[in-house]
Amino acid sequence: GRLLDMLTPERCLVTYTSPDTVPEKREKWYGAEYATEPVGDRAARWSKPAKIAALKVPEPNPFIPKDFSLKGKITESPNDPVTP
Repeated sequence: GRLLDMLTPERCLVTYTSPDTVPEKREKWYGAEYATEPVGDRAARWSKPAKIAALKVPEPNPFIPKDFSLKGKITESPNDPVTP
């Protein structure tokens, strides 16, 4: 679908934490230290990943409703019964 088409290596943001990372910048509000590095040729490898049978988009959930219209009359009092 359209959403899956947008999930590409070129559009991703990769974040990882490691005690071995040498910080090179400091964030201005909280002073958190961080480092950045280009993705480089890894993006090309990510564009053609190996197939993983267990990794797939799940089937649609039949319990999620498609129609959210109200069934019945809404009354002024929360204790009044709803009538169809």
